[in-house]
Amino acid sequence: QRPGQPEQRGGPPKPETPYILVTTFNSPDRKLGVEAADEVRRRIQGEYSAKDLFVVPKNNINSTLEASGYRPDSALNASDLMELSKQLHGQYVIDGTATRAGDRVRFETRILMRTGTQTLGQPLPVAEAQDAGDAAKSVEKSLSEALKGMPAYDKCIASLRAAKNDEAITNARAGIAAYPNSTLSRICLMNAFLNKKEAPDSIINVAN
Repeated sequence: QRPGQPEQRGGPPKPETPYILVTTFNSPDRKLGVEAADEVRRRIQGEYSAKDLFVVPKNNINSTLEASGYRPDSALNASDLMELSKQLHGQYVIDGTATRAGDRVRFETRILMRTGTQTLGQPLPVAEAQDAGDAAKSVEKSLSEALKGMPAYDKCIASLRAAKNDEAITNARAGIAAYPNSTLSRICLMNAFLNKKEAPDSIINVAN
């Protein structure tokens, strides 16, 4: 690792450990985009053991981008992000935009995941702060909250694939209970309702 990019504690990751990918944020200010990603990556590394959530190291990201003909500080679109995550075994991807407003910074982020052939997004609350470090701290807290709902979401998807719609509904509701803002669990719940041909009002309510 380069100076300033310490190894994550508790490594190496276990075979079942999820990986998370954080790359340069989209930004009118390229330097801010790089700083935003570095700070978010550092915050997540500081909060999680590599056995619980492994943060793909910046060196791995840069070398993979360079091998693919990109600049290391490139801000990627969603489809390129998901392709990069596939190469680096990322289960979760942070897609972010960083802007300045006066003397404050604003990070808009979402978690991207691939479910089957689809890429789905879980929006996170906007983080505004005096500097990138404080904004990144807010993003990490929001990420940690969102991850609480992921185990139940994964079970919901597995139940859907097994055509166990009632079980999927139970798991989706557990995911929403664990993370009340869960977009992903609501999508899974809506699909289970559609499979069961529930009343349109119920489906529309979840979709809204």
